[in-house]
Amino acid sequence: MRDHTHYQFGLSKRLEYLHENNFTGCELKLVESEKVLGSLIRSLHSPNRLQSKQPE
Repeated sequence: MRDHTHYQFGLSKRLEYLHENNFTGCELKLVESEKVLGSLIRSLHSPNRLQSKQPE
């Protein structure tokens, strides 16, 4: 997914749909969003997520 998203984003820059200034700022947000979504997906796949932690 990450490669596909970056490809589409880079393509929009090469086709001049995005200006260089906009590309740089958006790319940083794209990378941060990928990290957050990746962490969310990993946490949802974690077998420990269904176990509720009891306070001590």
